[in-house]
Amino acid sequence: MSSSSFPFRGIVFLLLLVYLAVLSKRILFKNGGVRYYRHYFAHEYKHYSVKSGWKKANTVPFHTVNMYK
Repeated sequence: MSSSSFPFRGIVFLLLLVYLAVLSKRILFKNGGVRYYRHYFAHEYKHYSVKSGWKKANTVPFHTVNMYK
């Protein structure tokens, strides 16, 4: 491996890291930045109930798959 390819590989690796950071921001944190999450946990999260979500959960294996048969 020549010494001139080392800086090129470093730049490509840095670009890959930047690309992955932007991609994860766009996919995982779609709604916004810190202000959105601060508002969500201060106001809306306290109204969340596991029991209400459990009523809508599909706990029977293949139940929805059998509906399509």
